[in-house]
Amino acid sequence: MHFFMVLFLYLSLSLLSVSLASQNPILQRIPENSLFFSGNTQMINIDEWPLLNYSQSFSELKIAKETMAKEQVFFYELYQDFRQTIQQSNRISKSRALREHYGLAQNLGFSFYTVGVVPVLSITIDHAAAFLTALDQAEQVSQLHYETQTLSGVHFRSYPISNNYQFIVAIDESIAGYKLLTLSIFRSNMTQVQKEQILGLSKPKKNITKKVLEIENIHQYQPIAIGFFDFQEVIRSLFKEQDNPWEFFLGKDDLFINSLKESQCELDMNAIAWDIPKIVAGYKHYDNQGQTQKMLIEVLLELENKQFTTQLKNFRGFIPDYIRHGANDNIMALGLGIKLSNMMPFFAYVSQVFRDSHFQCQALKKIQQRVAKFNPLMLAMFSGVIDGVQGVAFAIQEFAIKKNSEQVSDAQKKQVELSMLMSLSASEPLKVWQMLSAFGLPVGHSTNGQDKNTQKKQNLTPSSSPQKLDFPELEALGIELFIALKGKHLVVYSGQQAEQISQSLVNELLVPNGILQESMNYTKINELMKTVQYFLRSPQTSAKQPLTMAMPAESCVMFDEAMTRLSQFSGVMDVQNDVVDQGVLTSLYADLKINSSKQKSDFLAGRYETYAMLDGCQLEKDGLEEIFADGTGFYQQYSDDRQCFIFETRYRWLKDNDRIKLQYVSERTRPEGVCSNVFSEWHLPEAEYINDTCRLRTEENGYFSCVYEWDGVMNKAIYQPISHSK
Repeated sequence: MHFFMVLFLYLSLSLLSVSLASQNPILQRIPENSLFFSGNTQMINIDEWPLLNYSQSFSELKIAKETMAKEQVFFYELYQDFRQTIQQSNRISKSRALREHYGLAQNLGFSFYTVGVVPVLSITIDHAAAFLTALDQAEQVSQLHYETQTLSGVHFRSYPISNNYQFIVAIDESIAGYKLLTLSIFRSNMTQVQKEQILGLSKPKKNITKKVLEIENIHQYQPIAIGFFDFQEVIRSLFKEQDNPWEFFLGKDDLFINSLKESQCELDMNAIAWDIPKIVAGYKHYDNQGQTQKMLIEVLLELENKQFTTQLKNFRGFIPDYIRHGANDNIMALGLGIKLSNMMPFFAYVSQVFRDSHFQCQALKKIQQRVAKFNPLMLAMFSGVIDGVQGVAFAIQEFAIKKNSEQVSDAQKKQVELSMLMSLSASEPLKVWQMLSAFGLPVGHSTNGQDKNTQKKQNLTPSSSPQKLDFPELEALGIELFIALKGKHLVVYSGQQAEQISQSLVNELLVPNGILQESMNYTKINELMKTVQYFLRSPQTSAKQPLTMAMPAESCVMFDEAMTRLSQFSGVMDVQNDVVDQGVLTSLYADLKINSSKQKSDFLAGRYETYAMLDGCQLEKDGLEEIFADGTGFYQQYSDDRQCFIFETRYRWLKDNDRIKLQYVSERTRPEGVCSNVFSEWHLPEAEYINDTCRLRTEENGYFSCVYEWDGVMNKAIYQPISHSK
């Protein structure tokens, strides 16, 4: 389900607006039997386009263009151009950049769908020349040239992307007062009628409008963004005898299509599609206030087989309140609600139905033979061992590492502040504990006695009074784990806050309320990451014993990059999975603030001391660098003993949003890196080392850094202004 959640978010997150306008005219061009659809049913104001808030998710693709075919370079350049255009300094300037750079309409209509099986992207546009200029730039780099063709009076560009396929760019100016940009693919054997349908030049007998509005009304989605994937239409199109759309698009000799026809799978696959007709998605709530957004998105896998749905519902278990309503209190949380006593009946039902089915399809027959070998007694034994379990949950409320200034010599002083709670919910939790302890799990012991010399391990029996578990490694960090029985819940916790939460479980009854729930609090995660970063860069504060192995420098850089991405968000995200009458429902609730980018606005001219990231996340002075306002620079690298410079290079630089493009002009070195040796003559760098790119990042104390990738390894150079040096 998460795949479909991501697919829907990627395709339709950008379709929201608080202001509704006229109906999207593109809907009239889309056939009712489209395999999938994602789009807005109402026109939106581009200034309210939430895609502008999520621009950092469009990461740079690291691809060697010299190894790519020209059609691949063409699409690569289009992607890079879009990424750079949308990564502007603020929300309004991004929408302005999209209007100016691509000519997109202020009043935006957007749809991604299929005609037959051919994918089509349509979007309203105001200035066609602007979009065509962007295409011309990609064409110039890739040398992929188009042909101008005409169909029913509409001119379009045709870019050859293989022997049989062309990428089509058409702009139609006769759509209800809007100009409409259409991007799609033609196959060389397509008829004129098929091409006209793809470009929307001939209206379908039945369009998609009624189908989309029915989905809106049935599921009470807001009319600003709808998505679906229709399994029934996919199966119907695969086995269509005449005018099979897959044959037109893939060719009549396609092995996949022919194998389906030969394997007599049509009836069997139609039956499956009848039980699972569609995946539908939409927004139940959306509130956009500047950089703050609240939304509730639902994705539903429809199930028509009510007996199967009933069996799934019986499988639902218990998720405690500290997971269900704790997104704001927890750093992260995960709850799994499964009634294990119903595991055996559920899988027995599914396997029995599958074994008793009369399949014609050879692929399904093979699966049926494997299922027949399944022994449900093995599952019965497993579910019997942990009979009565209805859910497990885990949450972290607090995690902090003491800094140097907070350390004291007292051996009892905590070095790590941790609040963590794990719970197992069962009809007889003590019985489950005894069964687990029988397997010799280390948590089946506690420490008896205060004197370490006389302490002895003993088996424990959880009770309402907390008992300390024996984990010397954790205790060395100041972390103490306790176990207790709270009503129908066996809990393991650390920290006062977790202990208080565990008390609330006493009165929670084992009511089936879900299958899976997970949450992340980005505000708290960012605070946690800062603490971990300090720990990584100050390994001596891990305290009682030194680290046995330093963290590799590349891992340190990757950690810093992850921090940069996470810091773009604050707030919470909560995902729930459950079974409802209509099918399997995934709900995503988000209350997020998109934080302003902290990257430096300029690659500042000046003199700097540079530092390199070493293993253990330590910084080492690396050299001196002078950046000139005229777009040139000069770098000098120290010898290991800092007695001289052993390498020097001159370069040109160009800032591109958060990227610095570098071109090394000349360099020289001292042979063998020895100070007593004389510099070599200035010479050109080797060809593969002339061009370079780094990503700008803001550091503490007014410093900035550049993240490079050399020979597939990430490196980081940190710049400290000379005037601020200590």
